[in-house]
Amino acid sequence: MIEKIRPGMLVALSTRLRGGVKYERVDLNHERDGSTDIAKWETERKITDAEEYDAAKKLQSRVRALIESVSIWTPFGIICPTDNVEQLDEKIAEAQALCAEFNDSAQYSHVSFSVLRGEIAESDREARESVAAELDELLRDLERAMETGKVKDIRRIASRLKQTSRVLEAQSPEARSIERAVASARKIAKQIVARVSNQETIDDLLNVGTRSSVNAARCAILGQEDAA
Repeated sequence: MIEKIRPGMLVALSTRLRGGVKYERVDLNHERDGSTDIAKWETERKITDAEEYDAAKKLQSRVRALIESVSIWTPFGIICPTDNVEQLDEKIAEAQALCAEFNDSAQYSHVSFSVLRGEIAESDREARESVAAELDELLRDLERAMETGKVKDIRRIASRLKQTSRVLEAQSPEARSIERAVASARKIAKQIVARVSNQETIDDLLNVGTRSSVNAARCAILGQEDAA
């Protein structure tokens, strides 16, 4: 069972883009057929300055990228490890400066953002249980994808599993077991692609040794008895 997770801050990030675009709705038809209500309409979008609006959208993405560059994306939200908090402050200041620079020169659009942070302790039981449950579900999904030989699913789930596991202590047994499971899954994905390219069967590949590393990771995450 997971004993500790990396202490850090849960970061709630909200970006906003105001102005620069206007939507107008025109009702086309509205009728009632018995208890059924049917309506049709069309919407027109008008962007006053397309170049400026595109720049504002890119700035929104840039702000999020800055915050996420020193954080970990998880299904629970953005988590900034404690040892990256100082860098997070620097990225927030950089994002604020970029927004101020853009807003000073923009005529129609205005970009802003806000950050709310909450502390996560390494021994937080609820957080540890939530992380364990999410990792276990991802491992189950990975196992199913490996069994069916769906390469895109294997790679997608493996990447998400690796990203989520970053909330664990880097050298913990749980983190190492997930690392081995991800490596095994990616290796199998490569082998499937090679065999399909050569028009070879993949049945033996999917039936032999595809689950051992995933099961080992589940045992490490949940404890041997729970995983069994």
